[in-house]
Amino acid sequence: MNPVIAGLALVFGEALLIGAEMLAAKYFDPADPWALTLLALSVSITGAALLVYGYTFGYREFKNIWVVTGLSLAGMLVVEPAVAWFLFREVPTAGASIALILGMAGIVASIVFK
Repeated sequence: MNPVIAGLALVFGEALLIGAEMLAAKYFDPADPWALTLLALSVSITGAALLVYGYTFGYREFKNIWVVTGLSLAGMLVVEPAVAWFLFREVPTAGASIALILGMAGIVASIVFK
């Protein structure tokens, strides 16, 4: 198994899960809650399947769960702001930007300093 495929499965799985969450948050309609809920649930199941695949084969390739966890978190740190911007078109506040930068620094530190 190729470690790149496992990493891509983690990133795309995170993207699908985060996208489904944000889509549901933005377009939820109390008058018809099931339409969006079922769509978000189906997208989430696909994302969860990719995450399970990525963790399973990522651990098999890297032989270290912390590397796989770091890849998953790094995927979240890249994907979540992008999805948030594309769906909501909001620029992060100063505090949110600082938190994002510190989170990225923490993830990089955990991967670099083994």
